[in-house]
Amino acid sequence: MDDAPTKTEAGGTQGPVARIAIFAFLALGAFWGIWAVGIADIRHDIGFSDTALGFLLAITQTTGALAAARFLRLTQQRPPATVLATTLVVWASAMVLFGLPTSGWYFALVFFAAGGLSAPVDSSMNAVATIQFEGNAGGLLSFHALYSAGCVIAAIATGFALEGSLSWRWLFFGLALMIAFASAIALSRHDDRLSVSRPNALPVAIPSPSGDYVDPANHERSARALSVIRREGLLLPMIIFAVAEAASGGISTWGILYLRDSLGAPAAIAAVSFGLSSAIAGMTRLLGGRAFGSRTPIAGVAIGAGLGACGLLAESLTHSTVLAAIGLTVGAIGLTVIWPLMMSDVGERTSSPATVIGAFTAAGYVGWVGGAPIIGAVTQHLGADKGLWILVASASIASAYALLRLRTERSASQQG
Repeated sequence: MDDAPTKTEAGGTQGPVARIAIFAFLALGAFWGIWAVGIADIRHDIGFSDTALGFLLAITQTTGALAAARFLRLTQQRPPATVLATTLVVWASAMVLFGLPTSGWYFALVFFAAGGLSAPVDSSMNAVATIQFEGNAGGLLSFHALYSAGCVIAAIATGFALEGSLSWRWLFFGLALMIAFASAIALSRHDDRLSVSRPNALPVAIPSPSGDYVDPANHERSARALSVIRREGLLLPMIIFAVAEAASGGISTWGILYLRDSLGAPAAIAAVSFGLSSAIAGMTRLLGGRAFGSRTPIAGVAIGAGLGACGLLAESLTHSTVLAAIGLTVGAIGLTVIWPLMMSDVGERTSSPATVIGAFTAAGYVGWVGGAPIIGAVTQHLGADKGLWILVASASIASAYALLRLRTERSASQQG
């Protein structure tokens, strides 16, 4: 039987070369799914304050982003699938340390390694997926639904495990063993398909409903990007995007911490909330953003950010765990669409998509990283509900900007 990769009608390859990428997407989603649902138990066990937790997230994400850029370049020099399998083995080696009795700064070091290495896994698996779906942008976007599937599976498993008094440590430990086993098998087979190289001109995916994707390694110099952004009037949208991503990046940590710690919700409710929002996010990716396809991207941003603000506000104002969980779910669903729709909107408005989208991507990461310590400090000193209000304000600013844009554009079209 010939099991060599075959060409799809869209031009991409289908076959075993993508199996390691499939597993990587699922594993990465599972890692952050365990973190999200188990965050209250994790923080209780390690004894970290909200401020310390926020700084740990910021430092880990910053280091991970820098490492991801390096690994992305590495996929241009070596076969991406081999780079991915090797990165997965290293990632699993760090993650397995969660199985030891960790507390305080020892946990911080382990999370710094495991959380930081998740970003290179992300960039490497996107390189493999790009080769797999070359010429098939819609399939590439749908492929990212596997990440959401991993989140859902892990959320359910974590909810059951914590309700059954099983430590979160064993969940990370079990995931690490599965990752190491699957990656070691892939490397030990010496399969020629792992040697498929990435063409230098082939861009690595940044998914959006419009199917656009660019290669962060090929972005023009930052000075050039800022010049283009200023000339095309995109500086304010970029700042708004960074502010909005503080909410998108913080909801799965601070939203669930509020639900579990402040309201005393069981792990099962947190698992249902996070799992449901992840499932709907996956369906959005799977359908290629058709839910917003009949509207302009900025209209989708207005709706999504508005839902995010309303959902989080409802969570912060209620003392009912069920109502709070519903608010958290609605908020998470709304915030999910901001990143891809803003990228799509910017892609339509600029004459230099690769340059500008790359700068917006960096701004988004700044929002994720910068928001964590601020929200953590506010939560610790002013209260968990006030921490959620920071997320509400971030989402509200994005929604107000999008609505103002729509009004301005509508007036301009009527006058024209």
